[in-house]
Amino acid sequence: MSIKIKNLNKSFGNLNILKDVSLDINKGEIISIIGPSGSGKSTLLRCFIDLEKIDSGTLEVFRSPLVCDKRNPGKKEKTEILKKMGMVFQSFNLFPHKTALENVMEPLIVVDKVKKEAALKKAMEILTMVGLEDRMNNYPQALSGGQQQRVAIARVLARNPKILLFDEPTSALDPEMVKEVLTVIESLRDTGITMVIVSHEMKFVKQVSDRVVFMDCGTILSCDTPDKIFNSAENERISKFLNNF
Repeated sequence: MSIKIKNLNKSFGNLNILKDVSLDINKGEIISIIGPSGSGKSTLLRCFIDLEKIDSGTLEVFRSPLVCDKRNPGKKEKTEILKKMGMVFQSFNLFPHKTALENVMEPLIVVDKVKKEAALKKAMEILTMVGLEDRMNNYPQALSGGQQQRVAIARVLARNPKILLFDEPTSALDPEMVKEVLTVIESLRDTGITMVIVSHEMKFVKQVSDRVVFMDCGTILSCDTPDKIFNSAENERISKFLNNF
């Protein structure tokens, strides 16, 4: 089991964003989370990686408690758990004064204490893997939005995560740049990395996912195979949402 959440609740003031959410995500599984804006999708992802503190419930990563009603891990233990995860955001969050290569090397050197020579080799390998071998020395302003997002993905991949979280990775891109980013994500399908993807790209979700989670108003209305989610008319709320695409 990669991630296990049980009875998770999260509020901002009087606004309940996540309401008694429970979900098991298996190792190597690709889960896509869909639903209307404001349904709690991104907040749930941010709770996974401890960017948002949950109010109550249990969150385990590879059977180690990240948050637990009964026992919370110490700082060192939590750091080790979080090292297993990486997140790609809507915005690229690249250092504008560093090249693509330097952007990928930076967390390896600063956070993981990898020697510069080894970090350079790793960064070059990963940038080549995402199709940016000819853009390594370019600064972000000289890269397209799709290329910048691929650098952001490479930066996360370089740290060898066991779990990859994607929060609307194509929402800031022009339509013609969306495909190149989705192709990179799809190429990771057989790597054994567990992936959780929040996306409005329904064709991609249907194609790449093992299971699809539909969220609305802070709750999980359904979690099933893509075929059952996309072809079933049993749930009126889900059908109404999908009819918009």
